[in-house]
Order: sequence, then structure tokens, then C-alpha cells
Amino acid sequence: FKSLCLRDLLVYAEAMDAEVYFYRDKDGLEADAIVQAADGTWAGIEIKLGHNQADQAAANLLKLKDRIQAAGGKAPAFLAVLEGIGGFATTRRDGVHIVPIRTLGA
Repeated sequence: FKSLCLRDLLVYAEAMDAEVYFYRDKDGLEADAIVQAADGTWAGIEIKLGHNQADQAAANLLKLKDRIQAAGGKAPAFLAVLEGIGGFATTRRDGVHIVPIRTLGA
């Protein structure tokens, strides 16, 4: 599932002249995908099969955002959890988007 999602992200990123990266730091903090535009604008994305993993994925993305900003980096354009199961996209109170894979490109 993760490979399928990354493939889709790569296709959309290429159309926008952006790159897709994996993030992992020395402390073990990871993000499944960082999409970065040529101007340095970035977004963090976690990929999870089920919605039951959304809370932990969102917390991880928020930790990543805080760490990058504390080091002097830009705030992300958005943070999102890309899910395999779900009916519609929504935004959590903390600002992290929950996006079912079937809504990409819709």
C-alpha cells in the first residue's frame, strides 16, 4: 500500500516540478514522504492503511514540523495522513489533513 501511495505522490510531484523524499533523523523521527517544491516549500505526509493509525501519524508529523522549525526551517505548506480506508477528506483540529487515497486527483 505504501508503495502505491508513493507512486501516486511521485506522479503528482513530478507534474508540479517537485521532489519526494523520505525523512529520518538521528533520533529515529520518520516521515513517509516529504514533498518539496523548487522554492523550498514542503509538505509532510504519513501513509497509513487504516484510520486507527491517524492519531499517532498526525502526532509524528507535528513533531517533525516543530523540529524543523526549531532548527530554522520553513513551516510546512501542509501536513497530511494519507489513508487506505476512509470515505472523505477532513482536517483535524490540529491542522493535519486526513486524506483517503481514493480522493487524490478527485
